[in-house]
Amino acid sequence: MSLFGVKSVEFHERGFRHQLNVKRKLQDLQKQGSKQEREDQKYNIEMMKIESQAMKAFHTDVNQNPSLAKELATNISLFKKSTKTESTLKSLGRFGEDSSASEESSTLVVGRQRALETIAKKMEKKSKWLERKTSEGKTYYVNKETLETKWTEPKSGFLSLEEQKYSSDVTPDTDPLPAGPYNPYGRWKTVAHTEFDDKMIDLQLPDQKLPQIVAPVFADHDKEVKIEFKEKTVDSF
Repeated sequence: MSLFGVKSVEFHERGFRHQLNVKRKLQDLQKQGSKQEREDQKYNIEMMKIESQAMKAFHTDVNQNPSLAKELATNISLFKKSTKTESTLKSLGRFGEDSSASEESSTLVVGRQRALETIAKKMEKKSKWLERKTSEGKTYYVNKETLETKWTEPKSGFLSLEEQKYSSDVTPDTDPLPAGPYNPYGRWKTVAHTEFDDKMIDLQLPDQKLPQIVAPVFADHDKEVKIEFKEKTVDSF
C-alpha cells in the first residue's frame, strides 16, 4: 500500500473515532439534562409541599396565639435572606457535590425560607385592612394606608378585632363610615318622651300696655215678638 493510502486510512479512522466521541458526549449531555430536569421537578414539588405545610402550621399557631401575627408583621425583614445566601443554599442543595443528607437539608432550609416569605407577604396584605364595628353592630372594613372603607370583606384578607388587640400598629377606631348603600331608609332613632310644663315660661320680655277689649252685651230676647198683619179689601182697580 502506498504512503498516501496509509495516511488516508489513518485520517479516516481518526475522523470515525472523533465522531464516536462527539456522539458519546452528546448522549452524556442528554442524560445529564434529563436527570437535571427530573431533579428540578422534584425540587419544585418539595418546595410546594413545604410551603403548604408551613402555611397550615402557621395558621394553626395564629389561631391558638394571635400575638404571632404581630411578631410576623413587625419582623418581616427577618424572613428575607440575601441573594448570596440563597444562591449558596441552592447551589449546595441542587448542584453541589455534597451527600444526599446535606442536599436534603439545604432543600428544607430554602423551602422554609420561601414559605416564610410567602406567609409574610400574605400577612402584610392582610394587615392593610382592619375590621370595624358601627354603633349598631354592623361590620365594615377600613384600609389603614388609604383610609378607604367598604362593607364587603377584602379579598386579600383583614385583621379581625381579636387580632388587632395584639398589634401595636393599629390606630383607634376613629375611621369614617364607608360610602355606599347601607340602609336605604336611613337609621332608626328612638324618640325620647319629654314632659312639658304647663306653666308659662318667663321670657323676660318688656312690659306692654295692652288695650282693654270689652265684650259686647246682647239683650236677652226670651219672649217671642208677634207680628200682626192687617187686611185691606180693594173693590176694583
